[in-house]
Amino acid sequence: MRALLVVPLLLLLACSERDRRCEHARDVMLTMWEQSIQDTLPDMPMSTRATFEHESRAAMARARKHFLPQCLALSPEGQACIARIDELAAADRDRRAELERCPKDLYGQPEPACATAARDRADRQTAPCQSVLTTAFANIARP
Repeated sequence: MRALLVVPLLLLLACSERDRRCEHARDVMLTMWEQSIQDTLPDMPMSTRATFEHESRAAMARARKHFLPQCLALSPEGQACIARIDELAAADRDRRAELERCPKDLYGQPEPACATAARDRADRQTAPCQSVLTTAFANIARP
């Protein structure tokens, strides 16, 4: 009889843990997305900036709504990447920091060779999960 009670409890705990990981991953991904938007805005023409920001915020709201069900439905490979979300975010922060340290060209942009090297280092750390997560979440922000 005890075994019958333990199995549902274990399933509930496993589901709860997966929910918690997916909620955390959603928050991390949205923070990264917000940072990307903020990085893009200064380089945009003023004529398109407001539209871009509005559309980006709307896409983030849709992503916030749809992320959790998509995350919970991920394959074991996808779930393994979700478990690494903090590591993936750290690689993105390191890439951004490297780009900031790159010598700048006449337009204030990182020199191409330095920018490519920073992207390549981050890609080596995140490559196994990039395609899995990109494919899994490709549609979450679409209207």
